[in-house]
Amino acid sequence: MEKTNVSLDKVTMGSFILCPFLVVAKDSSKKSGVNIATISYVSVLNQDDPVIGLAIRKTRHTHGLIKQAGEFTLNLPAMDQLAIIDYCGTNLFSGKKVDKANELKLDLEKSQAISTPRIKDSPINLECRLKMVLTLSTKPRAHDFFIADVVACHRIKGFLIENHFGIVTTNYSYRMLGDTIGMAYQVHKKVLKE
Repeated sequence: MEKTNVSLDKVTMGSFILCPFLVVAKDSSKKSGVNIATISYVSVLNQDDPVIGLAIRKTRHTHGLIKQAGEFTLNLPAMDQLAIIDYCGTNLFSGKKVDKANELKLDLEKSQAISTPRIKDSPINLECRLKMVLTLSTKPRAHDFFIADVVACHRIKGFLIENHFGIVTTNYSYRMLGDTIGMAYQVHKKVLKE
């Protein structure tokens, strides 16, 4: 397969497949008491003693809120929450100006291990406590990387991630994950037998 060399300024993160999550951060300036943002740069960093990482631009309202509170909830969106994902990720509705939880009439529920609430209708909620923040670049639109311990996890009864056709974004379009094409740690066995 032939490839072309591309200068770094032509490669954008928008060309990667990303999974958006709804992040809830405490915000005492809001009637709801929280800000909700859509964050797509999310990674599992450790499985035992679970740790997750998320990259947030320094200019975003959520960035300062999480640094100040030292905690947040990460909420996997349901398929019927696409409009919520889009609204909470749109710059026009910045958490600096809009109480998104109130505007969207989101049902929040008390968390078990932290004081930041979680979104009740999300199939999976992770309660996270901040460990550290890494500065990745000093450029104006750069992201910082937030590393957090997952201190509690909640799942809607009967919800199985493998049956969930999750939402992903690619090149600023929303798409749905498709069918299973193989089982991890098993696909290679077929290749080795041939």
